[in-house]
Amino acid sequence: DSGTYTCNARNCLGSSATTGTLHVK
Repeated sequence: DSGTYTCNARNCLGSSATTGTLHVK
């Protein structure tokens, strides 16, 4: 889903636009 994500070499952590909860993309 769309949202604000901070990505590095391993994963993307961010806030989901749909649920608002923090999760791994």
